[in-house]
Amino acid sequence: MLLTNHALTGVWLGTVIESPLIVLPAGVASHLLLDSTPHAAWVPRPFLTYKVKGPDIPGWSFFKTPVNFLMGSLDFAGALTMLGLGLYAFPARRVQIACGWLGAVAPDLLYLPEIFFKRRFFPRFKALHHNIQWSESPYGIATEVLWGLFMLYMTYGVQVI
Repeated sequence: MLLTNHALTGVWLGTVIESPLIVLPAGVASHLLLDSTPHAAWVPRPFLTYKVKGPDIPGWSFFKTPVNFLMGSLDFAGALTMLGLGLYAFPARRVQIACGWLGAVAPDLLYLPEIFFKRRFFPRFKALHHNIQWSESPYGIATEVLWGLFMLYMTYGVQVI
């Protein structure tokens, strides 16, 4: 599932769960649940392996794959935007929203040390996280779009109407 959808789900959890101590693990659980649904593999394999020529700087090989860098950057920007909108729209629930967001995006953020520094943390959790993603395909974009729209409605729909 795209990080933006995980973030939006975490924001929604922060609007409906009172305790930050409950919303944080609920965000992690939502992440695992969403990743176990069919979701998008939005880049064909040949594009994922295409690399830009240049010096090999340790920890920066991710940036030599333009499609990964572009899609990852846009998705992360979307996740930060969802956090910002949630904090702005619900000022009385900022702590809960921040905890829900953090829990919902944390499993994917665990890959950052590996991408940049070749350091692995929580290998058993990451193995579980990888194994539950049984259906990634271009057709999964339908699930992504429908879930994103549903979460937007659940989070902001009442205020828009």
